[in-house]
Amino acid sequence: MAVLMIAGSNAYSLSPETSDQPSIAFVGASFTAGKGNDLDFHTTMSDYFKKLHYNQPLQIHNFSPNGSFNPVFAALALMDIIDKPVESLSQQITEAAKKNPQFIISIDGLFWVAYHSEKDVMQRLEKALAFLSESKQNYVLALLPHTTVTSLIADYTLEPSTVAKANKRLKEWALEQNSKGQAKSKILLLDLNQYFTHTKTFNCGVELGKKTKKSITSKDGLHPNESGYLCLTSRLLDELFNSDMKLFNDIASYLDRSKLQRFNQAHSEL
Repeated sequence: MAVLMIAGSNAYSLSPETSDQPSIAFVGASFTAGKGNDLDFHTTMSDYFKKLHYNQPLQIHNFSPNGSFNPVFAALALMDIIDKPVESLSQQITEAAKKNPQFIISIDGLFWVAYHSEKDVMQRLEKALAFLSESKQNYVLALLPHTTVTSLIADYTLEPSTVAKANKRLKEWALEQNSKGQAKSKILLLDLNQYFTHTKTFNCGVELGKKTKKSITSKDGLHPNESGYLCLTSRLLDELFNSDMKLFNDIASYLDRSKLQRFNQAHSEL
């Protein structure tokens, strides 16, 4: 089963749709799908970006396993990501690319590529990076975290040295892509490792500052709650504004950072 609404399809055609409006797309697993938001899959990370619009038209798409808003379907699609992480991510990107986005955001798209098992981590990562390169899309990607949360069973844990090796390769690949000129895809890497560790606070970015981990995580101790998604949105927006690559700055200018403060006031737990 393929992720989202492309069940049974193995066609990786990257023919884009044409649109006069700029767009961005989200791909990934449970973080991107909104699993931790009261565990109901009713609000995704992209929904918070939609709330930050100025008057300029900006299309925001989400191709994580939440398209039908059916929790059973979403759960099955998430299992597909765990079982076949590279293939599932590739299919999401294939669908996202058809919207011709300025860039694709994936906070957790590479998580299961690594955490699927300790064995063959680097081989799976190289396969995923090869697809990302061939897709000729621009990406915002999170570095792989080293997580020791109890919600991950023993089969899904990695040694710190393995995570470090994978991140070293990811950084090398991003540098290669960014140095190849305008014809190649551009990569913005995010370091969100602090969110996944036992630290007591997490930096939400300029708009919201540091917040206690307890106030931004769901009961499972791993996924964000509603306040956590607001926090991650703020952090991601901050990274886009501060990137030294123009294409990320240009899209960030379509979003109203001041609205984050108003949302913050509605979330007293922050």
